[in-house]
Amino acid sequence: MAEQLQAIQRRIKSIESTEKIASAMQLVAAAKLKQATNRFNYSRNHLKPLADMLKERIERENFDKDPSYYTNKKTVIDDNKEIAPSLTIVITGCKGMCGSYNSTILKELEDAEAMTTFLPLGLKGYDHIRSHNLFLLEDYIVDISPEDQDSTDSNNETSIRSRFRDYYEKPAEEHSYSHILNLSKKIIYRQQAGEIAEVHLVYAKYKNSMAYEVVSKMVLPVYNVDEKPEYTPYLAEFLALTLYGAIGEAALNEYGARRLAMKNATDNAEEILAGLETKYHRARQAQITDELIEIISGTESQQALEKEAKKKR
Repeated sequence: MAEQLQAIQRRIKSIESTEKIASAMQLVAAAKLKQATNRFNYSRNHLKPLADMLKERIERENFDKDPSYYTNKKTVIDDNKEIAPSLTIVITGCKGMCGSYNSTILKELEDAEAMTTFLPLGLKGYDHIRSHNLFLLEDYIVDISPEDQDSTDSNNETSIRSRFRDYYEKPAEEHSYSHILNLSKKIIYRQQAGEIAEVHLVYAKYKNSMAYEVVSKMVLPVYNVDEKPEYTPYLAEFLALTLYGAIGEAALNEYGARRLAMKNATDNAEEILAGLETKYHRARQAQITDELIEIISGTESQQALEKEAKKKR
């Protein structure tokens, strides 16, 4: 019985520690959720109108959208017509403890076409792409873009890889707008160099404070702007605004999912603790009852022995 009580006490202490951790993580997620909400509101009210205006301005030019216009220098199909793979940008978290948030997003990659290369924004997406032997943009390098030529690294390809790695090794919401704009410029350069075709985006779209929807959509077709190269910066700016808004939206959903997951974990820990405490008290009462029975039995045995002794006298 004593060993059983000690085992229950150890279990209670373990659950109490888990509850404290989950409660602390819930508070942190709630604080970050408030910051993400402010960013989402700013993006929806200010950045999205800019992106829509840029898209409308680009669409008015009626650029050719034939994805085969820019030829790829690496991938050749049977009829020797060169084509470029599409690029899918995947926004995930870098950490777990947020329920099914990351796994639900990554499930969308199961239907990706064979001719697809990926750019993950978030470590969970990178780990999934690597473990499933999918192509990464950093693996699909044909030449050096102007943005990468100013590197002091003697090995330019290594430098490019490390720069792309910067985008998925830390949470996407920690990237500044200028950082996302630089990434967009690299993507536009590689698109116009024929290394990639249209650009797709997979992320969690905000529905309400308790729900989100995983969206997979094309955000940038292949525009033939060779006759009007002055529109190239517009494409980069539009892509950057779209990505930055999606990152803020994804962060809002991630922290909402993490807060809910930690709240559920805290509630479950409290329920388990209540059950363990009831079990402990019952075991303790049973131990006390056994001890009382032993005391009473011992007293009665002693009294019986004393009576026998008196009779013999």
